[in-house]
Formats: sequence, structure tokens, C-alpha cells
Amino acid sequence: MNGLILFTICSLFFPVWFQFQGRDAFTTGTAFILFTCYIFFLYSVTTRKRNLKFILIILAIITVATISMLSVFSTLGGPCLRKYLQLAGALGCFLVIVNYYKDIPPYERLIKLEFLLSMIISLFIVQIIIGIAVYFFPEVGQYFSLFTTRDKAILTTNIADGTKRLTSIIVAQETFGEILAALMPLVLYKLIKKGGAYYIAYGIFTIGVILTATRSSILLFIFGTFIFFVIHSKMINPSIWYVCISSLTSSLVIYFIYIPNALNQIIIRFGIFLDVFKKTGSVVAAIDRDRVWDIGVTKVVYSLNLFGNGLITIINNEEFHLHNLFLTVLHQLGVVGFLFFFGLMGWIFIAIILSIKQVKDKYDRCLINSILMAFIIFFLSEMKCEFNRGSSYQQVIWILLGIFYLISQTLKDKKSVKTFDV
Repeated sequence: MNGLILFTICSLFFPVWFQFQGRDAFTTGTAFILFTCYIFFLYSVTTRKRNLKFILIILAIITVATISMLSVFSTLGGPCLRKYLQLAGALGCFLVIVNYYKDIPPYERLIKLEFLLSMIISLFIVQIIIGIAVYFFPEVGQYFSLFTTRDKAILTTNIADGTKRLTSIIVAQETFGEILAALMPLVLYKLIKKGGAYYIAYGIFTIGVILTATRSSILLFIFGTFIFFVIHSKMINPSIWYVCISSLTSSLVIYFIYIPNALNQIIIRFGIFLDVFKKTGSVVAAIDRDRVWDIGVTKVVYSLNLFGNGLITIINNEEFHLHNLFLTVLHQLGVVGFLFFFGLMGWIFIAIILSIKQVKDKYDRCLINSILMAFIIFFLSEMKCEFNRGSSYQQVIWILLGIFYLISQTLKDKKSVKTFDV
């Protein structure tokens, strides 16, 4: 079962779209997730596992999503069904992760969960490298056409406001910056614990987040790094400080010497922010969310109901992104779905908080602090975008949330668990 889960996670980073009637229906990643869920539930039945963690709240969210989808199925059947399969797959994978690994002895469980984190970090590094290759050599994009949607002939780098911004197979510029900033504390935790290749990993993450030219993500990445080092200063001896700062500084110097345009693009985007803020005095306008949020709030309030309005947002007969997870969920899943969805998120967050005071080992404390930082950075970013927009990205996020929850429970139960470096 563990091998199937590992294979399924890898498949999410290289999804191939199945088409139905000339339209993208679902990805190979979603198919593997649904198959993994099927195998897990067979495993649960045969081993008579009756206490599945989170099963009721997951079923509640899926039930609300079903009602929401059916309410608009006559007009938006295909797109809504596609989004429904993506959501069901993501929640199903969360359920599998939490319930399969929770029955493994804590010592072995933590080793496996840390390995999953290392693997996901590594897979995002691969995404960064692919994105950088396409960023500087656009012709490389044709070699990844297998993983693009039907309306994209090749993988291309996005351009917004005249600025070239890093993108890759499963993440666009904004979500790319978001996840790199959110995973940064975990990369630093691995760096402190193991060092070695994680110095390089942090350098690659730094270059990646800068190339996304996402202002909020760059600020969260830098500020988060500073907070991490302040919190864990006692764990970092002078040689680690020196090597880490030298590695980061060298990466940035080499980066800006050989890629001067990237720095110019970042300066341009921050310049636009400051210029708009001076004129309007509004941070919302400066981040270019005033018009979108005005439309979004009006749309959400006007159409608010108990069970939502379908799993996509339509305004003027076109799909419209509200650029805010909370508005998006409230519109798509209604009041009831909103409460279940964020009730589950709150459950995970509280579990992380409660585990912190009970963890004594310094590496365990560093790990749980890193998870808390990752959780907070991610949801700060979600104020201006929504992770449930994409297929694979949504599913990866739910896998990470499952891992975060399980690690918090493992560390709390054991209080101090000696782990292998992975």
C-alpha cells in the first residue's frame, strides 16, 4: 500500500489528461488517486478497520459538493463533474494518507512521513528545474506537451503585466510562489537536520520564488526565513549560519549577474505596487484585487445559499476566479459546505497548535514549528488566490495537510521520537 501511495503522489506531478468528447475530463493523477482509495477501502474492509479518522466530515463535504454540482448540472454538467472528481480525489487521498499511516507504529510512521515530505520537496524542485528550463529556453516546452491541457500545444512561461513569470507542469506563477514560500520552513528544517543537498534545495527554492515574480510570495519567503532562524537560532551553530548565508548570497549574486532581467522584472512589479498604493492608499488596489473582489463579494452575496452554486464560478457566461479561497468555497459549496470545509482545516490547525507544547526533542520541535509556519504562510497566500482551482495542485495540498496532521499527532503521542535522516 505504501508503494502505491508513493507512486500516486509522483503521478500528480506529471499528469496526463484523459479526454472525453474532445474536452479534458480528468488526469492520470486523479485516476490513480481513485484507484488507491478503492484499494485502501478494500484493505480496510478485509482488515476490519472501522474507525476511519475524518470519514464523517469528508463524506459531509463530498455530499455538499454533490448537491452543489447537481444544482447546475443541466447547464454546467461537464466542467462541474471534472471539478467534482478533482475535489473527491483530493479528499480521498487525504483520507487514505491519514488512515493508512496512523496504524503504523509511531517510530516507523514518523520515518515514512518525513520521507513523504522529502519526496514532495524533491518533486517540486524538479518542477522548478523544468520551469527554469522553459523560462530561458522556450523551445524546451514542446518536450512536456504530454502534460498540457488540450488548449495548450506546449508548456509555456506566463507573462503578466509585461513581466515574465515562472510556471511549470502543475503550478502557475502565483501558486508556484505560494507553495515555494510555504514549503521553505520544511526545507530549512531538513537543512538543519541533515544539511548536504538541502543547502542546494534552499538555493533552488530561492531562485524559483524570485522567478515567479509574485510579490507576496517573495516577501513571505524572505520574512519566513528570518522568523525561522530567529526561532531556531540555538540549533544553528556558526558554521551552519555561515554556510547557509554564503549559499543563499552566492545563489542570488550569480543569479542576478547572469539573469539581470529577472531583477528588473521584480523591481517593476514592486514599483507598480508602490505607485498604485500612493495613488489610492489601498493595499487591495495595489495588489490588483479591488475589481476582482468587488465583483466576487457581490456575486457571492447575491447567490449565497446553503449548498453552493456548482464547483466553478461563472460570471457573464465565463469561468471567473475570485482570487480568494474563502470567497470561492463560500460561493461553490454554500454556507454548509463552507463550515465543513474550514472546520476540517481548523481541526488540522488546532491539532498542530496543541502538539507544540508537548514536543520536547529539539528536532521534533523544529519540525512541528516548521509545519505551523508552512500552514500559516500557505493560508496567508490563500487570501489572494485559491488552491482548489487546479487539479494536481489541489490534490498535493490535501496530501500535505494529511501529512501535517499525522506528524503533529505522532510527535504529540511520542513526545520525543528519534528519527532517521531522510
